[in-house]
Amino acid sequence: MNAAGAPAGRARIACDPVINCSGDYSEGTMDLFTAGMLGFSAIVLFGLYWFGAYHVLPIFAVAMILFFGNSFVANYFEKEGPGITVGGRTFEHGSYSGKELRAWLADPNKKEAVSRYVFPVLIPIDILFIVLFAVAVALTSLALAPELKIPPDWYLALLLLPLCFAVADLSEDSLIIHALTSPDAATDKYVAVMKAVTGLKFVTFSLAAGQAGLMVAASFVARCLR
Repeated sequence: MNAAGAPAGRARIACDPVINCSGDYSEGTMDLFTAGMLGFSAIVLFGLYWFGAYHVLPIFAVAMILFFGNSFVANYFEKEGPGITVGGRTFEHGSYSGKELRAWLADPNKKEAVSRYVFPVLIPIDILFIVLFAVAVALTSLALAPELKIPPDWYLALLLLPLCFAVADLSEDSLIIHALTSPDAATDKYVAVMKAVTGLKFVTFSLAAGQAGLMVAASFVARCLR
């Protein structure tokens, strides 16, 4: 999520001259999101250790390493000059039309940006994160369910949000990869679908992460009240 020239770890959205970035998140918003994810990670990791869910700890830890590490990987490929906006993850944050996207992809200077965006940012790092995070949330929920006296009949319901997140995020990655590798497919309608799926991804991610965080917090409260 870093912009060209930004120090590693800073969350600034890169704007390409062809792409209208009026819809980008501000640096402060992304810094707040990063801080929130750090706090969330610390709470869940501590909760998993405290409640003895040791089998989930490495899965969740690797998922978070991939989450934060992906911005550093993207920033590694970021270069000053036209055409390289990998660190900005532009297509997941920017505001642009199908026409603008096709114009961006038609620019020969963008070939490296497209290549780096598809690999390694989306494949394999983002896909690995999606799978591991969804599995980690599901296992966290199942591991803490007995602490909260949740009936086994409800266990399947605990898998719904992480599954929805995985489907939404994998769908988003597939749509982005298809648009980047098949520019003619990037119509206004296609871009609208991409943006809708991106919105769904953010919603399901927030709900899945909230489920894990809430179950850890509720388990602490339940343990204290016994």
